[in-house]
Amino acid sequence: MASVKTKAAAAIAPPVAAAPAAPTANGMVDRIPGLTDEALATLRQNALRLEANGTAQQRAAAASMLPAINAEFDARTAAKLDERRTAAAASRKQIRAKTAVPA
Repeated sequence: MASVKTKAAAAIAPPVAAAPAAPTANGMVDRIPGLTDEALATLRQNALRLEANGTAQQRAAAASMLPAINAEFDARTAAKLDERRTAAAASRKQIRAKTAVPA
């Protein structure tokens, strides 16, 4: 008879979901490439702040994340610079074509 009560109680009570775990440094590192430029800049500022002024655990997490953050930040900066250089070269080429004197 006890098993009937247990089954009935289990059927009535909804299962308790585990609380979502806080993102770990490794979990955040995996998400870095998908962040917007603004979010990446904010994450970098927070990591630098925590590395300097955080608890021991926060300093360790920030120190482990900063190389990945900085690498992504540098890659995006280089890509933007390349885009600007390409656009400037194309613009110069168009100007030369428009101002060229026909022979």
